[in-house]
Amino acid sequence: YRSEIKVDFSGDMRLSGIAAPLQPLFGGASFSTTVQTTSTFPEIYSIGVAFWPNERLVVAMDFELVCWSSFDQSTLRLTHQVPAAGVTDTTIIQDWRDSRQFKIGAEYRLNEIWRLRSGYAFIQGVVPEYTLGPENPDADQHNFSIGVGWQKDQFTLDWFYDLGLFEKQRVNNTLLSGSYDTETHYFGISCGYRF
Repeated sequence: YRSEIKVDFSGDMRLSGIAAPLQPLFGGASFSTTVQTTSTFPEIYSIGVAFWPNERLVVAMDFELVCWSSFDQSTLRLTHQVPAAGVTDTTIIQDWRDSRQFKIGAEYRLNEIWRLRSGYAFIQGVVPEYTLGPENPDADQHNFSIGVGWQKDQFTLDWFYDLGLFEKQRVNNTLLSGSYDTETHYFGISCGYRF
């Protein structure tokens, strides 16, 4: 179990090249203000099991419930506002859903130095059609991964590749209607030393 994590964000918003008719509202050709928002990252419930069919092979499975429904809305709070120009605090409705995730993976030990790994994960999409946009074209996804591990004395080196295939989605909403066809590629390398 991992509890919710509340994170506060702050930054600056700067506008420049403001059109001459709007400059009296903003006090000139540029405008800046501080912006703040808060996000509550989800609590996660996990359960998993691993078993060894033989001394070289380990297979692990787990199930997670990720409570993304904590992303119901996001409010941007501006220190300096210009209501006449529509530059005010803004609330964005998200209405994300909880996600069920199933994962299975295996590691095969070739010898004392080399290990081969592979895995699959199904991750349920969390963003409903009416709030989906190009910044997060979410859908149910299937992740396939492979990896290699190397260990010599206290040194370790691990490499992985993951292909994420999102199910195709046709969206009709007020943000940006269209078809979404998403594919992700992740690569990673880590090295370590054990004391």
